[in-house]
This record gives sequence, C-alpha cells and structure tokens, in this order.
Amino acid sequence: MVDELGVDGFKTDGGEHIWGTDLRFHGGRLSDELWNEYPLHYTEAYYRFVNEHRHGDALTFSRAGFTGSQRAPAHWAGDERSTWDAFRHSILAGLNAGISGIPFWGWDIAGFSGEIPSAELYLRAAAMAAFCPIMQYHSEFNAHREPHIDRTPWNIQTRTGDERVIPTFRFLVNVRHNLMPYIWQEARHSAATGEPMMRALALYDRLASPYQYFFGRDLLVSPVVEEGATRWPVYLPPGVWFDLWTGARFEGGQTHNLDAPLDRLPVFVRAGARIPARLPESGALGDFVPLSGEPNTYLEFGD
Repeated sequence: MVDELGVDGFKTDGGEHIWGTDLRFHGGRLSDELWNEYPLHYTEAYYRFVNEHRHGDALTFSRAGFTGSQRAPAHWAGDERSTWDAFRHSILAGLNAGISGIPFWGWDIAGFSGEIPSAELYLRAAAMAAFCPIMQYHSEFNAHREPHIDRTPWNIQTRTGDERVIPTFRFLVNVRHNLMPYIWQEARHSAATGEPMMRALALYDRLASPYQYFFGRDLLVSPVVEEGATRWPVYLPPGVWFDLWTGARFEGGQTHNLDAPLDRLPVFVRAGARIPARLPESGALGDFVPLSGEPNTYLEFGD
C-alpha cells in the first residue's frame, strides 16, 4: 500500500492501550514494565516502516508518547470535548508539549466529541489553530449519523445557522497559506535547534497570560479564550511591536486592551522582523494564494 498508493505516513491513533496486566511482550517483559515505553515503540515501528519506503521523508501523527517520541513527528492533543474549557486546556497542552521536546503539534479545532461547538467557539479555535504548527479539524466516528456532528466548517454553519462560519474559516485558512513560508522556515529552525514552534510567553515574562505564546521567533499570538469577548487584554513584552493585521505600532512592557473581532485574534510582530510570505496580487493577508513554502514577498515591520 505504501508503494502502490504513495502513502507518506500513518495516523498512529491510540498507542497508550495495553490490555491486561499479565500481557507478556516479545523479549519477556510484562505490560506493567512497558506501560510508559509502549507508545514510543508503537509509533516508531510505523515510522521506521514508512521511512524504509520514503527515504527519510515519512510522517506519523500520534496522540500518545513518551521520552523520545519527537523522533517520530507529529502529535496531536487527543480527543477533547467541544467546550471553552477544553479549548483553553488544549492551548496549555500544546505549550507544554513544546517544552517537553515535541515541537510539531496540533489539536482538533474546537474539540472532537459531544455536541457540536457554537459558531463563536469554532471560529475562535480556528483562529488560534491558524497560528499553530498543525491546523486540522476532526470529529468522533458517529459524525455521519443524523444530526451530523462533524466539525467541518460547512456543517458548523448549517447546524448553527451562523453564516459567518465559512467565510471566516476560509479567511483564516488563506492567512495560514499566506504565512506558510514563515511557518516552514520556523519548522526548519525548530528541527535544527530543538526550540518549540509554540513557546509560552509566560516562560519569559510572568506578567503574560498563560495562553499567550510565540509562534516561531517573530509572531506573538494571544488567543481569545472567553465566550462573548469583543475586546481582549494583550500583554506585550518590552520593546516595539506591530499589529500583524493593521501595521499599527505598540510599545511593549504593558497590557493593551484591544478590539477582538471574531475573524481575527490579536497577533503581533516583533519590531525589525522580516516575515517570508506568499501574497496574491492584491497584497492582502487572507486572500487566496496556492499553497507553497516558497515566499514571493517579505513582510517588514519597522526597526
């Protein structure tokens, strides 16, 4: 299948399950001895297999792990319910994964199980995921039953009746495609240095919200994680920062209370940054451009 269909990798779901305390593995070790190691061996077996056919360019996508699991990227947060609390905890999970040596991480936008998220939760979560190493939606197996509970933007729009969902989701995906050269650059930097792509701002400044983070070296992201919020407090570290969307200049070392429209979360660029990007002829972030990691322009932000 790998050769005939050109499969590049596998979603190595599960991996944390060992059924029974008396289970004996090849080599003689019992399940209680291998409980923590098993996810590592499970994932690496798939990764080695695909790499034999993909010559070092294989991928696995796993939810379980142990020390050393970053050798077989990538990972996601597992199965969450579609709640605001789960959204907040998923961000914390991603930040902790990064400082635990797992840089290429994602989560199921606005959750995986239970009743579908509100349009507001879905779009706030999608906005955060656009500035995340991996952006994906997913839902539990019974998504095909009536009423549909899959987390696709078209189903969320149909179920909620909120006609902002598809246009806003399209805009956010386009922004991600616009910034793909930057994301690709920062992924290479992460692989070379071990620095996580998502780094909690609170690691550097105790005044920051626990949900704020650097995405790569030059973007500062502040997800809106409270229902009904129309403005959002954003702490900027000392120095000069620029609003990604408007180019407005802000002084750091203080908290700014900012407008937080549903289609845009607060994202700031470090002064002096030069962001590789792909923009259409309009030059506008959020307009469609074919996906590529090669830049056709650079976004420059002051000095």
